[in-house]
Amino acid sequence: MRVKSRIICLVFLFGAFFSTYAVSGIINFIENLFKDQVDYEINITNRKGEPISGATLWVIKNSRNRKEIDEMVMHRLVSRYGKDFDFVVGNHVPHPLLKVYHSDIKGGIFIKYGAGDVADIENLKVNLAALKRGYKTEILSFETPINSKREIEIKLEENFEQEIDKRLLALDE
Repeated sequence: MRVKSRIICLVFLFGAFFSTYAVSGIINFIENLFKDQVDYEINITNRKGEPISGATLWVIKNSRNRKEIDEMVMHRLVSRYGKDFDFVVGNHVPHPLLKVYHSDIKGGIFIKYGAGDVADIENLKVNLAALKRGYKTEILSFETPINSKREIEIKLEENFEQEIDKRLLALDE
């Protein structure tokens, strides 16, 4: 009789131990369903669909403190600083909300905005500018609902008229 009670006790403890992990996994899954976030998978290509590595992406988004953003802000930034986009990095950005990203070898950029970035707003409003030496700049503006993932393909058109400072070509290598 004592052996049966010990076995029952061990089975009970074993079940309680593993059910705690199972419940915590379910709780994490449910919490992730209700977390506010927006994910962007951005691919920068040429008109033929070939990826462009090393392209620069400027991003301005709205926030809880600045719910409205004017898409003309990005147009002004590009017209004023677009020729010197190589030097708009780190702490040297011309606008407080501007973020700078660079595409990987496959032309991809993944941006994830978490709860702190999208709290208290209904839709995430984003202005994008894709810049690359030898290509015309592409500017996009759009809204994305919270708790969604969006795939964006930005196609850049070659600019044969653009004069390129040969000293800057080393930055493209």
